[in-house]
Amino acid sequence: MSFKVNADLVALFKGVVVSLKPYALGQDVNLSFESSIPSQFSYYHPKDFLPEIASLLSKIISFTPRSYGVHVSFDKDESKKDFCVLQILNTGVNLSHVTEILNTVSFEINSEDLNSNSTLFKVSIPIL
Repeated sequence: MSFKVNADLVALFKGVVVSLKPYALGQDVNLSFESSIPSQFSYYHPKDFLPEIASLLSKIISFTPRSYGVHVSFDKDESKKDFCVLQILNTGVNLSHVTEILNTVSFEINSEDLNSNSTLFKVSIPIL
């Protein structure tokens, strides 16, 4: 039997980004992370959360052209009280219609075509 843990989601997502930096560097993609909030504690189950987010970021990095970037940010979701949002902005190519990316996570994910050369993915993260 496994249990959910109460942990800081800001540190968790920053750690995922840091762990993927060598992969991004190998692809010649600039990967960065920022959070407008210093911490956000929530209960989650690591086996449900971490593989999906790491897989999502890996796929976005792999589809991003060389010399471009992927920027990850974490913030409160102003439209949904018990949610935060993980935003992933890629540059260099529009990925808003790549189903291989959109079907990566079981959380609510939306993509927004910012222009022909970038996409903003928004993943709703429940705060428990």
